[in-house]
Amino acid sequence: MVQQPAVHGLSRAARSAFDGRVVKAETANTNPPPFFRDVVGCAHSVVTAHLVDQDGHPTMQARDEIIAFLAERLRTRPE
Repeated sequence: MVQQPAVHGLSRAARSAFDGRVVKAETANTNPPPFFRDVVGCAHSVVTAHLVDQDGHPTMQARDEIIAFLAERLRTRPE
C-alpha cells in the first residue's frame, strides 16, 4: 500500500507499464509485525505485513492479482 502521492509519481515514471491500484488503508491488517507498527506506522505492504488472510478480503485479492501477474510475466520468454 503506497501513499497516494507516491502512486502518482510511480505512475508518471513508469507510464503505461504501471498499474497504480490502491487498496484502502483501513482494510489492512491492524496488528502487523512490530517494525511496521512502530517504525513504518501506516498501512504499507499488501503482500506481507498488512495482509489479511481471509478469502475475498481486499488485501488477499490484491496479493492474488500480483502473484498472477508475476506468474504470467515469468512464463513469457522474450524471443
